[in-house]
Amino acid sequence: MSERFRDVSAVILAGGHSRRMGRDKLLLPLGDGTLLSHVTQLMQSLFQEVVVVTREPQKHRQPQTRVVSDRLSAYRRCALVGIHAGLTAVSNCKAFVIGGDMPFVNPQLVRHLVHQPSDAWVTIPRHGNFREPLCAVYDVRCADRIVDQLERGEYKVGQLFSQVSAREIKESSLRLYDPDLLSFFNVNSAEDYAAAQRHLRRSARANSEQPEA
Repeated sequence: MSERFRDVSAVILAGGHSRRMGRDKLLLPLGDGTLLSHVTQLMQSLFQEVVVVTREPQKHRQPQTRVVSDRLSAYRRCALVGIHAGLTAVSNCKAFVIGGDMPFVNPQLVRHLVHQPSDAWVTIPRHGNFREPLCAVYDVRCADRIVDQLERGEYKVGQLFSQVSAREIKESSLRLYDPDLLSFFNVNSAEDYAAAQRHLRRSARANSEQPEA
């Protein structure tokens, strides 16, 4: 088993409105726990420091993690506000940021992102026309740029990348670690939740059918 990262932290965004789900999706049962605990345990296997960002700390508190709330409450809720809270809470200069509704992020893909040269302020996956800002590595210096951006009324995460140095990781490189790009699957709807449960059941069956070494 590889060592956990000591010099890079993990930030889990446990926000969102769960409008399409109709209830708090992060507390939905998944595997042996909840959707959020599934993501948290994965991050704890990779990083020594894990921070959960939420506006409902009593609901989303996780064992052996720090829980923080948004520090920019004057602005409307958005991913940028959550990223800012995480970046200003971690003790390292870099943080891997992931959405709390992304249960299948591939550990080897995460390691690939974290191991990229540290000169860029953001290391972000790109597949097709899509960038994945909630499966990316951020320098904590981005926090000040986020505040400047929000003060201009710019709420899209993508607008940050034109203000800082960003390294995009191409799809061909991503697929070496995650051929089906399941790392970027997130649970937004009841259909997504059902698909996540099916995937876990298939994975459990496949693991049980593997011969013992």
